[in-house]
Amino acid sequence: ENLAAADIVYVLIGLMPMDLVMFTKTWTFGKTVCAINGFFATIFGSAEIYILVSISCHRLALLRNPFLFRELTRWKVLLWMMGLWILACVPTLYSILSNSSVYYNPYMLSCSCTSYSVDHKIVFIFMPLFLGLPMLIIIICNIYILIISI
Repeated sequence: ENLAAADIVYVLIGLMPMDLVMFTKTWTFGKTVCAINGFFATIFGSAEIYILVSISCHRLALLRNPFLFRELTRWKVLLWMMGLWILACVPTLYSILSNSSVYYNPYMLSCSCTSYSVDHKIVFIFMPLFLGLPMLIIIICNIYILIISI
């Protein structure tokens, strides 16, 4: 349900304005909507990645030990999902808290955030940690699931 909700909201908030931008080749919504669009696109994109990581890890754990999640209650799942959504907000908080400027990038047909006070070392740590590591976990879990099921 969380993955479907993230997909639907991402399509409504993120892709509909981008469709109009593709036809007009300009951003007509202003800087505020540009910032909101980038903020929500990052949150829902990150949430999808973290939910897929959670699903992959859960499937692997169930295959290795089927009785491990016997006491998994509705409240535990709710708290876990809330934690994933909070974690999804972390990449956007960095751009909000830093001295950033939002602008429309006509070559990418999207809004971008440029931070003038960004230490580039932080970016090289930040991106692999919040995007690369989850993708690596998904790949490892699914390969291990494939090996176990053969």
